[in-house]
Amino acid sequence: MIERRSRGRPKANDLGAIEDHLIREASLVFFDKGYGHATMAAVAAAARVSKTTLYSRFPTKADLFRAMVAKHTAEWGSGANSTPIETDTSVSELLLAYGDLAIRAGTSPEFIHINRLLYSESGRFPELAAIAEERMKLGVEYLTDEIAARLQRETGEYREPREIAELFLTLLSGWLSTAILTSRLPDSEQRRAWAHQATELFVGAGPLAGKANLNERHL
Repeated sequence: MIERRSRGRPKANDLGAIEDHLIREASLVFFDKGYGHATMAAVAAAARVSKTTLYSRFPTKADLFRAMVAKHTAEWGSGANSTPIETDTSVSELLLAYGDLAIRAGTSPEFIHINRLLYSESGRFPELAAIAEERMKLGVEYLTDEIAARLQRETGEYREPREIAELFLTLLSGWLSTAILTSRLPDSEQRRAWAHQATELFVGAGPLAGKANLNERHL
């Protein structure tokens, strides 16, 4: 359950705080009403601001939802939830660390709500499908660059890093979708074990199978 924070509004001259306040209140409205039934008027009322203030920062409901997703995603890259991925690791260690982080983020209360909205309403609202595609592309771009750097260092070749990234993220998203839709969310031990098994399977039998030096370090 997402807890409502203080209803106090930030000072008018603190634009960053105003946008953060609007996004937080919008999250509660979206999670409570769903994307289709949420209105900009309801968000403005929940945030205790005028619709003019809301529209001046987020011209459409899709812009507001996109900003909400970006905000929650960014919070998993910094602060208390941050899990830095070391740059001197092997490809196997990269996939294990990224997989564990992705599952942890994906099974957080915020992203459970976001993903359920995307699953249930993207068919009616193309803008939600576009936002989901944008999220996937960002993940693929990040993982492609990280895999390419390690392959270049370990083998002197790139060997289809984008294909590896796309397949691994598809594996993760499929597992997360099943966990969320069936409400069978893993605890920390189960999450780590699944990430370990998935990475071993992916490296041992997937597109990385047989690549030299990729399994030098133990997971």
